[in-house]
Amino acid sequence: MWPDLIAKTKENGVNVVQSYVFWNGHEPVRGQYNFEGQFDIVKFVKLVGLSGLYAFADRSICMC
Repeated sequence: MWPDLIAKTKENGVNVVQSYVFWNGHEPVRGQYNFEGQFDIVKFVKLVGLSGLYAFADRSICMC
């Protein structure tokens, strides 16, 4: 999913990808963290960087 969306973003002349980080997805239960699959922030930022774009991550409130 991400590589295709990042490529389309770059093709349209955008140089910064902004994304909210919905913490309730990364910590579904207090003290239990999930950074796999769609919640792998490091992988996302690296993919953006490898494409020559900048990444801007913004902490968000819970998306319930």
